[in-house]
Amino acid sequence: MSVPAVLLRWVSRGAAFLLVGFLGLFAADTFTGTSDGVERLRDALLHLLPAIACLLIVVVAWRKAWIGALAFGILAGIYALWASDRPDWVLAISGPLALVALLYGWAWWSRPRA
Repeated sequence: MSVPAVLLRWVSRGAAFLLVGFLGLFAADTFTGTSDGVERLRDALLHLLPAIACLLIVVVAWRKAWIGALAFGILAGIYALWASDRPDWVLAISGPLALVALLYGWAWWSRPRA
């Protein structure tokens, strides 16, 4: 395996983990306000669902980079359509999702062929 292919594989995984952390930060806003402990925990778990979904994609795509490219690309497109009335949200969420999809695609494309 060439050095660039190994580097791309780890860069795509690292970017995906950074994306998971970024999406997980949105759960922090549930700890402000006047809601009680159970409601706050429920809201935090609900806000963590996108990060958990992305983490599951990273696990599934660990050996098959094309899965990561496809899954993150689909998520970027779905979110862009869902939040099309908020271009700032699309840029903040779909942008990183699309970037990670491109990195996974590049890692898949540059893999050594057997």
